[in-house]
Parts: sequence; C-alpha cells; structure tokens
Amino acid sequence: MAEKNYTVTGMSCASCANAVEKALNKNNDINASVNFATEKLNIEYDEKKYNFDKIRKIVESAGYGLAEDMTEDKKVELYQEKITSLKNRLILAVIFVVPLLYISMGHMLGAVLPEFLNPKVNPLNFALAQFVLTLPIIYAGRDFFHMDLKI
Repeated sequence: MAEKNYTVTGMSCASCANAVEKALNKNNDINASVNFATEKLNIEYDEKKYNFDKIRKIVESAGYGLAEDMTEDKKVELYQEKITSLKNRLILAVIFVVPLLYISMGHMLGAVLPEFLNPKVNPLNFALAQFVLTLPIIYAGRDFFHMDLKI
C-alpha cells in the first residue's frame, strides 16, 4: 500500500470534499481522506492496481480536478485568474444592481421615476426594465446557480 498526498481543485464546500472521498472510497484497495480547508487528498492505495492517472480519473468523474505537485505559488497563480474574474463580475453586477434598486424600490421611498417607468402608469415598462436589469446580475452570479468550477 502506498500513501500519497495530492491537491484537489474545484471544491467549494465540505460537501464537495465528501463527494471526492465517496468516489474514491467506493473502489477496492483505496482509503481516501479529503481536507476541504487545505484542498489536500490523503490517499492509501494498492500501487499494483492504481496509479495517479487512474486516481485522477476517479476524482474527475466526481467533477473535480487533481494535481500531483501543487506548490503554494502555483495555487496562488491558479486562483488569481478566478479572483480577477470574480472581481470583474462583481463590478458588472453592481453597475446593474444600483439602477435596479432605484427603479424597484425608489418609488416607495419617494424617489421620482420617469413617466414611462412609473408602475401606476406603465406597469409593463416597470416590470420589463427590472427584468432587463436583472439578467446581467444573474449572469454575473451564475456560479451560485450552477457549480462547475474546474480549475
């Protein structure tokens, strides 16, 4: 039996770590433990039956990635792209959420809306404006609705 440590990528919660563990532990001659906080997989396996590629395929079939030699510098570089992407999407969402809040709640606080957006005069325009402003916000936050973050 060989004991190795690998880095699991793409996990976003403890349930993800549990899914990786279950996928690996259902195989014979594999005993795996995943730490979500450190993204580390500690695995004991029979070297005659399994190698890194087979273990990686099992982890990938569960929807996650597996890296053999991941230094902290590589991790920072790997996640830097994701952090930049999230910042850009946050900016996009804020650009659309400010007018959305003004249109949807401003009239309740006494703010004046243009006549074509007034909910009492043009309720369809009022609803459509909110719908159109909501679409980019949903797109920017799509990871909350669909989790498929393979890094």
